[in-house]
Amino acid sequence: MEEDYRNSENELQEQPQEESKNDNRFSRGMFAGAAVTLGLMMLISGLTFFIVMIKNPQLQSYQNTQPAEQVISEGNSLNIARIENKLLTIQDIVNKYFLYEQDPQALENGIYKGYMNGLGDKYAAYYSRDEYKKLNSSLSGKFYGIGAVVQENTDTGTLTVTSVIADSPAEKAGVQADDIIYKVDGTSVEGIDFDTVIYDMIRGEKDTEVTITFIRDGKEIDITITRDEVKSQTVYAELMDGDIGYIEISQFEEVTCDEFKKAIDDFEDRNVKGIVIDLRDNPGGLLRAAVDMIDYVLPDGEKEHDGLIVYTANRDGVGERYFTGDGHQVDIPVAVLVNGNSASASEVFTGAMIDYKRATIVGTRTFGKGIVQNVINLADGSAIKLTTEHYYTPDGVDLHGEGLTPDVEIELNEECRKYADENDNQYAAAVKELVK
Repeated sequence: MEEDYRNSENELQEQPQEESKNDNRFSRGMFAGAAVTLGLMMLISGLTFFIVMIKNPQLQSYQNTQPAEQVISEGNSLNIARIENKLLTIQDIVNKYFLYEQDPQALENGIYKGYMNGLGDKYAAYYSRDEYKKLNSSLSGKFYGIGAVVQENTDTGTLTVTSVIADSPAEKAGVQADDIIYKVDGTSVEGIDFDTVIYDMIRGEKDTEVTITFIRDGKEIDITITRDEVKSQTVYAELMDGDIGYIEISQFEEVTCDEFKKAIDDFEDRNVKGIVIDLRDNPGGLLRAAVDMIDYVLPDGEKEHDGLIVYTANRDGVGERYFTGDGHQVDIPVAVLVNGNSASASEVFTGAMIDYKRATIVGTRTFGKGIVQNVINLADGSAIKLTTEHYYTPDGVDLHGEGLTPDVEIELNEECRKYADENDNQYAAAVKELVK
């Protein structure tokens, strides 16, 4: 799944990253089993960072390292001297015996990536300077790629296309929702992390080609796609039969809030009878965007602590609280569509609508991702991402691992191939609720 991001400087929230094949081989090979201890180089290189607390990491025995019975950690902190000694020993071995030429930058990046991998946080990541630039360009809503929204099953590692951006290279080439990514340019993506597949393998320079092998209906299908600039239209709005306004939100990016407000304003001007907000297959995005969109729908609180939208709490119970206060509210009846792929920022939006009884929720139980990742800039232009907080709905619901249950639970008709079409029984159920 893509995650909620919060940037320590500009309060960006999510996403949502790349890694070379050399990085993978390094971090999964030489440093397998020792990834937790390899953060030393971050200190050696003068980066602004901190020591992550661990308990009893297991290290292999090498010649010229300190005896295995020596204390590996001091209290709960990493034994930096021991790690430095071991790294120097490993480097000496590599220099003497390694068959191939070394890439020092790839090795250094691999150390940092291995360290973050060792945290046991499946959302944690290290971004080199170039990777961090690509991440930021992605969150801004413009990048070079194929134009498909991809979601990862964090338990199995399966990468599935959840939607295809209109008029994108992917749509023109015939990529469809529910296609499973199997190979990229002949290389299996099995065992390769999400960020590497998306940012390093699928995205690339304008007018270059990428051949992706998808699994569709149990069969392999190769599709060659020419990369181009993708300006993600995260909001699709249409006036439907019965004077119902339909707003589909694919994910929450920097551009999403303005697109959403524009659609709401248009429907208010048209005096629609109801609005259906479709968050199905929306994996999340920027928390700030979701908060601002909720604020646009809900009325401002009358008292100091009224209008709570969402609040976060770190391991010490300290966090932030977000309130309404933009002076705008929507008085038109609202229904929200969700499913098992609605996660993170989508659940923030849905949770607020539930707690304020502002919308009828229709569909199936949501994904259940109630944690926030913090993107922290380092001094050299790189960055790390790690889970720092839980978030809670206004009523204090911690939905992590549980999800949110709709007011009207209904499975999607198997004949439905496009949302809000004649076979979309979930949309029909939402309209029925609005008519009530």
